[in-house]
Parts: sequence; C-alpha cells; structure tokens
Amino acid sequence: MKINLNLIKQKEEIYRREISRILYDLSLKKKLPSSSVVYCCLFGEKKKNLNVYLDFYQNDIKHNNLFKIKKNYYFIKKEMMKNKKKYLIPNIFFYLSEELNKNNKYDIK
Repeated sequence: MKINLNLIKQKEEIYRREISRILYDLSLKKKLPSSSVVYCCLFGEKKKNLNVYLDFYQNDIKHNNLFKIKKNYYFIKKEMMKNKKKYLIPNIFFYLSEELNKNNKYDIK
C-alpha cells in the first residue's frame, strides 16, 4: 500500500495547526506557558503516530513546561476528536524542539 507523500504533508500541516490552536486555548484556560509547534511528523504503520516538536518562550523551564503539556494529553485528544469526526486521531508524542535538532544533526552530511 503506497501512501502519497503530499497527502502525508497535508495531514501533518493540518495537525500542526490544530494542535497549535488547542495549545493556545489550553494556555489560556489552565494558565500554562505559551508554546509554539515547530514541526509535526506522522510515522509508524498506517501513520497512526504523530511526533510534535514544541518550543517554549520561557527557556529556563522547558522540561517542566513539556511535562505540563503531557499531563493534558487527554484534553488535547478530546479537543481534536471534537473537530475531526471522520478522521482517526493519531497517538501524539510531544518533544522539545532541541530534540529535533539533535536528530537532524546526525542526518546531515
């Protein structure tokens, strides 16, 4: 089963926008720190998993902020389900944007 690369990129962009909106709402409701979604990447069999790389505006406590976002995982999934009634919602994994840079460092020659 061949999956169209453009379709995957479109889905990743849709997920990036949706998660950005949800995180913004979450930061207002629960007074969580502001964050931005740097990159989203679908992976796994049938693209059922989504890596989301975040950047926080408060540099000194990024890991603590990431932990707070992960604690609200089910709220984020529930919000995505409200808007995506026809689509399968992937499993979401949150990472710091520095982890994306570390992974890319080894790929570049």
